[in-house]
This record gives sequence, C-alpha cells and structure tokens, in this order.
Amino acid sequence: MDARLSELCEGLPMGVFVVDDEGGLAYGNASWRRMVGERSLVEWLAALPPDSSAEATACWQACRRDGTPFALMISLPGPAPVWLRWRGLRLADGRIGGTLDDVTALQRSGEEAEAASRAKSEFLANMSHEIRTPMNAIIGMSDLLWETALDSMQRRYVGILRDAGEHLLGLLNDILDLSKIEAGELRLERHDLSVREQIEKATELIAGRARTKGIEFAADIAADVPPRVVGDSLRLRQVLMNLLSNAVKFTDKGEIALRVARGAGPDVLRFTVHDSGIGIAGEKQKRLFHPFMQLADPSGQRAPGTGLGLSISRRLVEMMGGRIWFESVEGSGSTFVFELPLPAPEAGQTRPSGISVNLRGMRALVADANPTGRLILREMLGGWGAAVEEMSDPDALRSRLPAPFDILVLARNLNEGGAELVRHVRERFEPSQLIIILVVSDVARDDDAARKELGISALVMKPVKRRDLMEALSSALSGEYRADRVRGAAPEPAPPRRLRILLADDSEDNRLLVRAFLADSGHNLDVAVDGQQAVELAGNINYDLILMDLEMPVMSGFTATREIRRREREHSLLPTPILALTAHTLPEQIERSLEAGVNGHLHKPLRKAELVAAVNGAVAAPAASGPRLHVAVTPTVAPLVPTFLANRRKDVANARAALERRDYHSLWVLAHTMKGLGASYGFDGISDIGVEMERAALSREQAALSRAVDALERYLGQVDFSVAS
Repeated sequence: MDARLSELCEGLPMGVFVVDDEGGLAYGNASWRRMVGERSLVEWLAALPPDSSAEATACWQACRRDGTPFALMISLPGPAPVWLRWRGLRLADGRIGGTLDDVTALQRSGEEAEAASRAKSEFLANMSHEIRTPMNAIIGMSDLLWETALDSMQRRYVGILRDAGEHLLGLLNDILDLSKIEAGELRLERHDLSVREQIEKATELIAGRARTKGIEFAADIAADVPPRVVGDSLRLRQVLMNLLSNAVKFTDKGEIALRVARGAGPDVLRFTVHDSGIGIAGEKQKRLFHPFMQLADPSGQRAPGTGLGLSISRRLVEMMGGRIWFESVEGSGSTFVFELPLPAPEAGQTRPSGISVNLRGMRALVADANPTGRLILREMLGGWGAAVEEMSDPDALRSRLPAPFDILVLARNLNEGGAELVRHVRERFEPSQLIIILVVSDVARDDDAARKELGISALVMKPVKRRDLMEALSSALSGEYRADRVRGAAPEPAPPRRLRILLADDSEDNRLLVRAFLADSGHNLDVAVDGQQAVELAGNINYDLILMDLEMPVMSGFTATREIRRREREHSLLPTPILALTAHTLPEQIERSLEAGVNGHLHKPLRKAELVAAVNGAVAAPAASGPRLHVAVTPTVAPLVPTFLANRRKDVANARAALERRDYHSLWVLAHTMKGLGASYGFDGISDIGVEMERAALSREQAALSRAVDALERYLGQVDFSVAS
C-alpha cells in the first residue's frame, strides 16, 4: 500500500482491511488490529456468534465468487453488547477490502430514541385519557343542566361553563394533534371517499355559525371533480374545518365561499376558502403557519384561539403530499387555498353513483341576491342540462316575470318575503306548470304547512348541497316528493324499541352521566363497575347493547370484549353490539379495540345527542320475533341490494375454499372488496368484517380469517333491509 495512503488509514477511527483470496490479512490499520487482532479473516469469522458468523461468511464468499459488495451489522453479545458495521467489496487487483465500524453508541442512541418515542406515545395516550375523563363529566353535566329550567343569570353561567369546556376540548385536541405530528405518531389513512360527502360534513356546523352571524355561506364543487377519490377523509375534513372556522370567526358581514375544482395535475384537487372578513395584517402573514401564531382582532371582540389550527393544517396538507397558501389584504378578506393529490380509486371499488336528474330542454330561473349563490345554482342546474337565467333581485319577481320557464329556484326564507313572492308567481303558473324550489337559511315550525299551501316542491337548506337539490328536482319531476321532508334537514328518527343495555364503566361520574342521558329513552340500564362484572352479567343476560369503557380495573374493556366474543363463538350466539366508551384518540388504541371485537366508538367527552343516536343506530333491529339485524338502505341502492347480498354469500364459499388452499392473496382481494362496498350500500357490518379479514390476510392469521368468515356467514343469515323513507 502506498505509504501516504497507509499513513492516512492508520489515523482513521474505523478499521480498514485488505485480505487475499484465502482470507489472509494483507493489510489492517490500527483500528482493525484493535478490534480483530492479527487473526486471518477466516479465523475472525469463525469466532463470531453462530448467526452472525454464518451471515458474514456468506457475504464474504459471495464477494469472492462474483464480486457482490456487502454491508451488514454484526452483534457481539455480552454484559455490554457491541455492534459492528462491516462493509466490503472486491478491489481492482482481485483482493477484498473494506471497513469495520464500532457503531455501538449509534445503535444505543437509536434504541434510546425509539424508547423515547414509545414513551411519548404512551404519555400522549395517557394524557388524553386522563384529561378527557373528567371533561366528560364537565361538558356532559353542563349540557344536562342547560336542558333544565334556569333563570337568566343561571343560564348565563351555564353558557359560560359550556363554552369554556368546548374551548378547553379544542385546545386539547390541537395540542395532541401537534404532538402526534412532531412525534411521528400521526398516521394517515388511504381509503375510498366521496369529496362531496366530506364537504357536506365539514360545512354542516359552519353553516349554522354563519347563519347565526347573518353571513352568506356557499359551497360549490365543480362538475369535473371526480365523485370518488382515495385519501384520508378525517384529515381532509379537519383541514377544511380549521379554514372554515377561521373564516366564520373573522367575518362579520358579507360571505364565505368554499370551492373545489381541479388543480395543477391529473389527480390534484384544489380547495379554496374565501371570506370577506377583516383580513390579515402584513406583519402577521410571514409567520401565519407557525405554531401558536394567533390572528389579531383589532376590535378585541373575539377570543384569540390556540394559534395551532393553521399550523396543524399546513402540516397535514404536506403529510398528504399537498401544499397550502393564502392571499389576504388587511380589511378586505382572505383566501386560503390548498391542493392535494387525490387519485381515483381502483376499478371496481367505486360505489354506485346515486340518483341523477336530466333537465335537458327545460328552462330554469335562479333568483338569488348573492352572486356566489347564483353561480353555484347556475352551474348545478346547467350541468344537468337546463337553460338557466339569473335574477339578482328576487323582489323583481313582483313586478316582472320573464318568459315562461319550468323551474324556479328562489333564495328566500318563507317568513322573510318568500311566501309573498311565491304567491305572486303562482298567480301566473300552476303547480303542474312550474317547479318551485325554495333555498332557505332556516326552517320554522310551520314552514311545511306553508309549503303545501303555496305549492312549493321542496325547501333546500343553505349551503345548497348538490345531492339535496338533485333529490328535490328528481322527486318533483317524478311526482314523488314527500311533503314531510325538507332537503338538507335531518328527518325525525323513529322512536326506538325498549332496550336492555349494559354499561361497564369504573367512573361513578360517567355512570351517572350516561344514566342521565338515557333517562327519558325508556331503556333498561344495568351497570358493571369493571370488566369482570361486565363479562359475568353478559353471560347471564341477553343484552341488546353493551357500552364498554376500555380502561377499567380488575379487567379492562379490551379483555372483557374479547371474553364476551369468545363465549358467543363457543355457544354459537348472535353477537351483541358493543360500543366502546373511550378517551383514547390514538389510532393504535382504536385498532386494538376493534381487534378485540367492538363494533364502534363513542369518544369522551360524551354528548347526549351522539350517545342517543349511537344507541339507536347500533340496535336498529325489529322485535325479537324477526331478524336481529336490520339495515335501512337508500332508494338509490335498494334495487341493487339483493344482488349485493347474494354476491357476499358467494364470498363465504369462495373464502372457505381459499382458506383451505391458504390463498391469502385471494382472501385479501375479497376482504378489500367487502370493506369498500359494504358501507357504500349501507351495510357497515360487512365493511367491519372486511377490515378484520384484510388485516388477518396480510398477517396470514388462519384462525382470525376463519372467525371472520364465520362472522360474515352469521351476519348474512341475520341481516334484513328496507328502503329508507
């Protein structure tokens, strides 16, 4: 070896070696001799622990044979384990050379970092649980107190308590999300989703807040936006909610508009939130997406917030592969834009597209004072084939009527001049000649009676949802419009049957709260204070529903659920719906409970409406004389359901055959199809079984797959369906 090169190698902290074809040491620097000694390579390899020796020898032999370079970790056990990183390659003269590094310190630091990450995750989970548990009582009891007879001063105090609880809960959620992102613990999901459904869910609460402030709110989805894409629906909705909440908070008059359109790329969608609010000061704009950066309010009338929403939104958008930016002028409003890659789902995995309406050859008039509202309605109606005229002043209907038209979409509440305008129109057009759709921001108690009297086809709530308007027009055109329905307003649920419910929770406050929430429901409620009691009670009484806290002494809710499911399988019993009451929000905790056998989750702090809806939804079955499982499907998919269920029965036979062959790929494909289609047709139970089968197929768990196929067969034997009204 060249003297200067040898001198350089002698000073290196890593070992440098060159061996001949037989493994004899041709050169070893000081670090090599310190770690290996004067032994030949063959002797050193033979002295390694058996597993490391076999792997290292194989790497050396491959390098001798065909010049394959190698790099591997070698572990030397002992009181203080040592980790070596060995690298080698064939040199130009045919010999083999390389390096040997002592990376023990680096390995230990990596293990310590992993341990620290696990500790942080556990801390986040525990902190969430410990804080949410008392908040469950604070928010729940304040909601109950709000429903009692209070004088004006008491109501004011309770209102402050409720607002403070909501603010604290929002702060907790933001801090947990930011912590999970920084710890690398926030995981994104990839599933088939409807962009329109996510927009509608995100705007439900926002629209109410906007109406309260007298702000126009509109949401528009361009006609060329794909109906189904693949992404994370929860995180998409979270970003939209953050941006829309800020828009409502900092807008006192004017409008807020949300628009979804194609972005810069074949699979990219652009989401734009525009408001006419107070705007953002220039000095704030550079740091707007930084954590704890709070928007200033010159009036001082708004609470400052956590300063985390925009920071979390930016990080979520970037994690999903997108980008976010904004434009704002102080005093003139703001526009926030983000783009996300949301590709189309795999062929065969999209759900039925739903109803359609054909307005070709028809003339429609849109009368709306808000320009954004007119634009959205014009694009919807025009996209369905109608020739659309616009009127920016609905009051002009009193003095001027255009040429004959077939559809009038009027944006005006009945109690704010809408009734008079419709009466004037009806003097010229009979109900058989003209479809009238009223776009309203609120619904009064007697609006339905007025709607019938005036011959209005439908009331559609703002912001106008494409599906609501489509259903209203489709029903009006077919003459099937139900007089008791307001599009966009939740129908009154049918009164549920009397249920036998088991509540398992170790917190006396939580038990008292759930009992109070269900006090006027007529259900019978039994109580267990730990998981062991829950298992014993469930073994002796046939419950319609079990509400299971996950963290309890003696036996946890996870273990109790597994025991209940085991007993049901052993005795061929119908599975009892189990809803987990949990303060956990981390995905791994949710997955753990699903694997144990729960059917769904209610996150603390509990809300009365959510609990009652979940209880009614989990057991939406007829009396004991009929099938135990009942599903109400939409009129759109109802004709397809018999074939869908027949195909799932074929899946049972195909799955059993694949199990015998241990064909895990076919099982995964079958499970993936079930997971995607089940909820699309309204059969969430099939989707849940598909999720479990998919997981078991990936991990090749034969027993778990067999249980899932059995569960699918039982489900199909119990399920019945009807068409939702």
